[in-house]
Amino acid sequence: MNLSAALRANSLTMGQAARILDVDKSTVSKVSSRTYHKWEEKETELVDKLASLGYDKSASDSLSVNTNVLVKTRSVSLFFDLCDDLADPESSLSSSLGMTIGTAERGKTHAAKWYASENENAAYTLYVDGFSRVQLLRNICCELAGVRPFSFGSCVSTIAEVSKVSRRLLSSCAVPTLSNHCSASNAEFTAPKNRQSVLRDEPSDLRNQHTDSEDEGDER
Repeated sequence: MNLSAALRANSLTMGQAARILDVDKSTVSKVSSRTYHKWEEKETELVDKLASLGYDKSASDSLSVNTNVLVKTRSVSLFFDLCDDLADPESSLSSSLGMTIGTAERGKTHAAKWYASENENAAYTLYVDGFSRVQLLRNICCELAGVRPFSFGSCVSTIAEVSKVSRRLLSSCAVPTLSNHCSASNAEFTAPKNRQSVLRDEPSDLRNQHTDSEDEGDER
């Protein structure tokens, strides 16, 4: 096992490893990057010393998490069904606007991005509190058509032109600041008979709904 893998497996920074091994941090860095003179010998020496001091976890013992996956839970499946209905021009839905609301870190953004990446007629864009209408529309044009028109009118014309051929689904996540991330939906979806989709969090204060209100039409 190389030194970098040993540090990761034992959750050690280079500074911590240097103090434990009683060497300079630069030595650990150079051995890890293999720029140290005769690094092979030095690496074996340092890895063996770490193991003798109890830092002997191997890479296979450590937990590795791949976050670039999507677990298709019931909630995610219902979210995808909602997107499919909105994107389908033959859908029985009476509205072309859907909304998912929930607490942070539930998976909303991840699910929306995943759906957009898997469906050529879908796109995803981020809305940050403070954006002007033109900024938002330019971002939408960039996702749908690969261009960023300068004016409001040009943006609207571009979106209309792109949407002539086929219906397009746009997912937009709203965040209050760039430092906060909108995420979502591990919560439980239900679909009442009135075709509104309600999202209930584990306690139950979350809502996910279709709305027929026309003045919400430029939110998505």
